[in-house]
Amino acid sequence: DGPCEVVKLALGSEGCSEEQRDLFVPTCTKEGRYEEVQCYAGECWCLDTAGKEIPGSSQPYGCRGNSG
Repeated sequence: DGPCEVVKLALGSEGCSEEQRDLFVPTCTKEGRYEEVQCYAGECWCLDTAGKEIPGSSQPYGCRGNSG
């Protein structure tokens, strides 16, 4: 499993049919890595390849793609 899938399993979200509203669960690619854009509670932010938030990328409706 990729790093994102490991976090999801640790949070107990695997197989849940209803999303928990008080707990952020990351979205993952098919390969188990973090999706480039994560959103929660009306806010979205971009992640780098290590799954860390890119400073200054948080916005109410999403973010611009990172081309580098």
